[in-house]
Amino acid sequence: MGRIPFCLFYCLPGVFSTAAALEFLGVLKNSRTASLANPQKLYKPFIITGLLFLVLPLVWPGYFFPLVWAAFVFLLEPVNHKSGAPSLLGEWELGSLRKFYLLLLAGAVCGFLWELWNFRAGGKWIYTVPHLGFLKIFEMPLLGFLGFPPFALECYALTAGFFLLISKIREKYPPGRALGIYGAMAFLVLVFDLLVFAGIDRFTIISFQNFSFFGVSP
Repeated sequence: MGRIPFCLFYCLPGVFSTAAALEFLGVLKNSRTASLANPQKLYKPFIITGLLFLVLPLVWPGYFFPLVWAAFVFLLEPVNHKSGAPSLLGEWELGSLRKFYLLLLAGAVCGFLWELWNFRAGGKWIYTVPHLGFLKIFEMPLLGFLGFPPFALECYALTAGFFLLISKIREKYPPGRALGIYGAMAFLVLVFDLLVFAGIDRFTIISFQNFSFFGVSP
């Protein structure tokens, strides 16, 4: 999926506003955990895990496709933590996993609502999931809902990493050059995501079918 525009315009507002609402309502406000000593010891295992989570779906997509929903959590958390950006490792180091839990819960809530709205949409996704396509709720197989909570964590890590990159560019380069770099990044992201969407139509989508909306077919 075209991860960056999908996140910016669809997932991020939903996930983060839901997490903020849950926090405001006091959900898990008394959640505490033991502080993580020396988070740096997790950097290498996290990065290795993240790389595996990216490579395995490319090699054996029929079995390891769910791993992509957590790959960037493991890849970016060490970078974000080391650079002082917001990170779940940093929260854990301070003795709190509340943000971690709230993001997981927000992802589950948003996933349920997204699939509810998709189910009655005029043009919608109908999922064919390898090995896991049974016991559907709306159009999503039951086990498919397990992807939404880690995806919320990935949204958080990607957002923190994005703003970290923007701040590093702003610190290193004068405003004019930084603006040019931002423009080049935006162009490359656009090209990448157009290629991704073309790849989805070519390799991922099995079929299209006509739909009816209030009894009217196109």
